[in-house]
Amino acid sequence: MIFDKDKISVTEANIQIVPDQSNTEVTITLTVPCPEAKSITIIEVCATTPNEAGLLVHNEHRFVDGTYVSPLQSTQVQYGQGASQPIVTFYSSIAGTTGSGPIPTPGSNITLAFNKFGGDTAVFDVASNRFRWLVTTQNYANTQASVGALLASSIPMATASAGAPSYSTGTCTMPPVNNGDYLYIIYDYRKPTLIDLCYDERDVTDACCDCDLTGD
Repeated sequence: MIFDKDKISVTEANIQIVPDQSNTEVTITLTVPCPEAKSITIIEVCATTPNEAGLLVHNEHRFVDGTYVSPLQSTQVQYGQGASQPIVTFYSSIAGTTGSGPIPTPGSNITLAFNKFGGDTAVFDVASNRFRWLVTTQNYANTQASVGALLASSIPMATASAGAPSYSTGTCTMPPVNNGDYLYIIYDYRKPTLIDLCYDERDVTDACCDCDLTGD
């Protein structure tokens, strides 16, 4: 007999066995092994852009499974420097079984948060910042190219930004997983840089070399 234990808070299983005949004596011996959780790797990634290098914020995440609330994971990160994007500001991996520590169980609700503490300097841009996630068999490495591919393949979370620009959250539901899978939780704080461009429909020289951004 095999059944799923998909709730952390459930500690007992009640099994009723009914014999075919009421006057028949039945002897039953049960050998019950420990529940087998799936072994996966959770990878936490924070991506930023060069125009906000040096800013500080606390990234947080936890999961809720029924009445069980996992310990809050909170890490202060400083936006990284570089000439091109995405900047891999933070990349951390933890391997373990579902339900242990910060690793969510299938069906649980995962929440990511941007939390600006007193000494933090970053602000959440509701127009461009996103929380993302992905469950896959692919191991995206801690490189700019690999994280760029991860961002393109990832799924945006539902975002709640009522507390922005100081506090925002993203949520998703943990899907079923297999041994060896990777769960990526992503803080996508990339922000475009606005620039002024010159245009002249009559003369390329005026657009290129005689550009007047003041409008005079």
